[in-house]
Amino acid sequence: MTEAVSAPTQENQATPAKAQTNVEFANCDCCGLTEECTPTYIDKVRQRYQGKWICGLFAEAIKDEIIRTERLISTEEAMVRHMNFCRKFVSS
Repeated sequence: MTEAVSAPTQENQATPAKAQTNVEFANCDCCGLTEECTPTYIDKVRQRYQGKWICGLFAEAIKDEIIRTERLISTEEAMVRHMNFCRKFVSS
């Protein structure tokens, strides 16, 4: 038994949807790194970090700062501590 195989035609060929997304540039308030992100993502990050844009690397550093402290600290306090640490490092 042999099946006939036809070449794909325009009608049955899958075409990828081209979704156009607005992208903006955001500069990290800690290190100055510029990232391309959607406005929605930028807003979410700024809500999480008291209006500041924090890149992914510094977001992880802030999480580590919270984990390594012996007492419970807020995200804002961890961010201030890490920013102060970075300023000391850069100035020395």
